[in-house]
Amino acid sequence: CFSRFRDQSGRFFENLRKDVRGLLSLYKASQLASEGETVLEEASAFSSEHLRAKINRMDQRMSRQVQRALQVLLHRRVRRVEAREYIETFARTNRRSQVLHEFARLDFNMVQQFTKENSRSYS
Repeated sequence: CFSRFRDQSGRFFENLRKDVRGLLSLYKASQLASEGETVLEEASAFSSEHLRAKINRMDQRMSRQVQRALQVLLHRRVRRVEAREYIETFARTNRRSQVLHEFARLDFNMVQQFTKENSRSYS
């Protein structure tokens, strides 16, 4: 599926580096590579190089997302921490749905409470 993002010689199209969200998505997808998947390894190298080069010219919210993605591999993140960061990022956007945001916060808090209660019973 990555072949549509590459030219005749197999290199990623240079115009892709202008799309920060696209680069971030490409980088995250490339983190799912298994050993020997050269296309995904090349995608990781291409996207991380261009994300690092642009990080100081991004808005603060996007810069924070990119830094987080580059620092910790996707499969090594703690999902609840990641969920909380998405909730906080979502809260700062202008296009957010109040209902969806409230639901995400309630869900997060309920799971946290459930986890605390169950951890006491196993002590």
